[in-house]
Amino acid sequence: MNDQVCEHGGLRRKCEICELRAELAQREWVSVKEKLPETNIDVLIYPWWGNECHVGYYHAAKSIWLGYFPRDGLGAVTPTHWTYKPPGPGEGKCTKDR
Repeated sequence: MNDQVCEHGGLRRKCEICELRAELAQREWVSVKEKLPETNIDVLIYPWWGNECHVGYYHAAKSIWLGYFPRDGLGAVTPTHWTYKPPGPGEGKCTKDR
């Protein structure tokens, strides 16, 4: 663990949640040929047509990727790469006390 103090100030070291968030923030795009994410968690996906990324998830039981599209809603997609979503506003702070 890191010697930095959590943002909520209750620990002398960062909690596990803060450590995980810091690690995830530094991850890069992963090829779907190399590794798949955990099933049914939202990740950023880069479709094969490659002009923009979308939020989607891998459904392991059905062996398919589903993506959320602004005009079309949820649909099947074939991504080439994926990465974990960055924390949203207010999600980057330690949540141990919540």
